[in-house]
Amino acid sequence: ASVRAIIPNYPSVCQLWNRVCPWLMEQKAQFAGPALAIYYDTEYKEADVDVEAAVPVQGDLSEHPEINIRELPAIAQAACLIHLG
Repeated sequence: ASVRAIIPNYPSVCQLWNRVCPWLMEQKAQFAGPALAIYYDTEYKEADVDVEAAVPVQGDLSEHPEINIRELPAIAQAACLIHLG
């Protein structure tokens, strides 16, 4: 389950979590892994960051006009960072 948008800067990704998480709680969604952010820009940007905030879920969820339910495609390599805190 995810929301993708152009946000003002990197810390603004919280705006996207604030859109997707309450709906998932309302749906009583079963989480299938840690939340993640997918950054689509190919380089660092000071502004207008293209990002998708996603939460792996399992089971059926009702449709929502703003939240996408999709399966991420398999990829050969990815750069990952885990932030604790």
